[in-house]
Amino acid sequence: MTVPEERKALISLISEATLAGARQARACNILGLSARTVQRWQRGEPDAVDGRSLRHHEPRHKLSADDWQTSNAISPRNRRSTGS
Repeated sequence: MTVPEERKALISLISEATLAGARQARACNILGLSARTVQRWQRGEPDAVDGRSLRHHEPRHKLSADDWQTSNAISPRNRRSTGS
């Protein structure tokens, strides 16, 4: 993920390169970026944050803390061998 300041600088560099005659895909490739990523950046708000960092959800099937403790306690990995 890139911070907004870095994103602005990269967009500026790519814009400068394309105004000088370079193809956008080639300029992006040199900077290690996908042309599609840069297109999304250019289409979005200049100070937009990465949407992936805003998603914080728990899976619907996540074990409760009590269930996890019970499962962990009876797990074969946690049982001591009796050494027969």
